[in-house]
Amino acid sequence: MHHLSNSKRLIAILFILTVSVTFSQSKYKTTDSREITKKLGEYTTNSNLSLSENLFDIPTFSQTASLYKVINFEGMIQNEEMVTIFISDNNAFAHLSDKERKAFLSPANVEQLKEIVSFYIIPGRVDDHSIRKAISEGNGAASFRTLNGKTVRFLLEDNDIFIYADNGSKSRLLETNFRHNKGFFHITDGLAIPQ
Repeated sequence: MHHLSNSKRLIAILFILTVSVTFSQSKYKTTDSREITKKLGEYTTNSNLSLSENLFDIPTFSQTASLYKVINFEGMIQNEEMVTIFISDNNAFAHLSDKERKAFLSPANVEQLKEIVSFYIIPGRVDDHSIRKAISEGNGAASFRTLNGKTVRFLLEDNDIFIYADNGSKSRLLETNFRHNKGFFHITDGLAIPQ
């Protein structure tokens, strides 16, 4: 009789341990996949969405969204585990007439467009702190390898960070540390788009 009582206790303890372990696992799953949101103007970005999904409904990024559709942006980064992307709003296209913009965003230019966009993609997760730290360690300048194998340079000028392109153009980093499902994206005031 005493033996049966111990068996019941053991079964009860095992049941409690199983419930506890199951609860702990689901608790960590929830924590690992937590959603991080941040306001971009009047819109909310979401870490569980792709970059394209975050941008497509924001009117001020409609030209960038069109550009990303033409080059199949999500396909372009599909083999990358994490990426950091620098994007601009429609002002980056302001120097182009409607006719020039249409021609520029034509599927006939897909390779040139991919080259331009890939210059603004860094493999891995690079937040504002990492950029500033690299600039500090580099005595005011930092370089990162881009998706197309080139080097993007960052310089600190009067506490603003500027991105320098190969053609000598520069753009200022405006807002940082937005998240998408593969890393970070940051907003700049322009891209090195040819005249």
